[in-house]
Amino acid sequence: MPTSRQCLGYSSLRRSFGIHGARFARQCNFGNSKDTALQNSGDIRYFILAVAAVNTGRKMLFVSSKNSLEVHLAVLESGNCNTWVLTASDGNPQAIIDSRPMHTIDMLTLEEILQREPAEIYRYSKSFEGGKVDPCWILHTSGSTGLPKSVVRYMSSTSNTEAHLLCPLVKGKSLLIDELINSRVYLTFPLYYSASLSKALMWTIFAHQTLLLGSQASITSSVLHGMFQHARVDCLVTVLSTVEDIAQNEDTLNALFRVKAVAFGGGPLSQEIGDIICEQTKLILYMGATEAGWLTCVDTDRED
Repeated sequence: MPTSRQCLGYSSLRRSFGIHGARFARQCNFGNSKDTALQNSGDIRYFILAVAAVNTGRKMLFVSSKNSLEVHLAVLESGNCNTWVLTASDGNPQAIIDSRPMHTIDMLTLEEILQREPAEIYRYSKSFEGGKVDPCWILHTSGSTGLPKSVVRYMSSTSNTEAHLLCPLVKGKSLLIDELINSRVYLTFPLYYSASLSKALMWTIFAHQTLLLGSQASITSSVLHGMFQHARVDCLVTVLSTVEDIAQNEDTLNALFRVKAVAFGGGPLSQEIGDIICEQTKLILYMGATEAGWLTCVDTDRED
């Protein structure tokens, strides 16, 4: 959804993704360092930096802004991160940097990245065989079994999105995600989630999905209601708690008939909540892994 009056077309965004590797490397003074870089932003710079890092042979570690100091330090250590990319939304990372001295870089603003000025292009020239063992990005575990640890996703695993589209019917049933090809998807997952990065950088290309991104703040029922009414949303992809909130808000629930499906992940949904949602639209449980992305699943009947 628009956050300013600035109007950007496809060519502007394509140019930003294409040249930002060069601008990031040149203006941020990375030099020839291959250190893992970490950044904490709430906009499409996540996706631009993910592409730029691959193009320039670096690794981006994306972390949750909700992490405690102890968790931040554990993730940085396990990811061997030596560079912190500062953004205006970082708050005050000084305690982290004091506890783990790192090189710091001021990230360009989104407006600066989207400037039309020419810049050198870093071309990615590796074949699939040559680049499949390279890191794609680094995320981290939830910490449910101890302090979170970094998790690397490799380039080879990104091919599963296209491979998914080549799968045949299974006993006459299509795959779970097939009906959402060429659809408009409203994504409310935090951008540092594996699902968000995959949706933005892979499903938009291979499944021809249009991604709608809202605020990274908590999503309210009124925001969801407005999106369902005015944004032509085909599918909502969200966290478990948002699905539960929808079921408890009559206005938002009644607007669900406008969408093809509600997809969620992150835990089990109660039978009661599931039944309420399924009366209005299809309910999809996303299954995947941080290091592997989306897992191919067979479609189920709506009541299941």
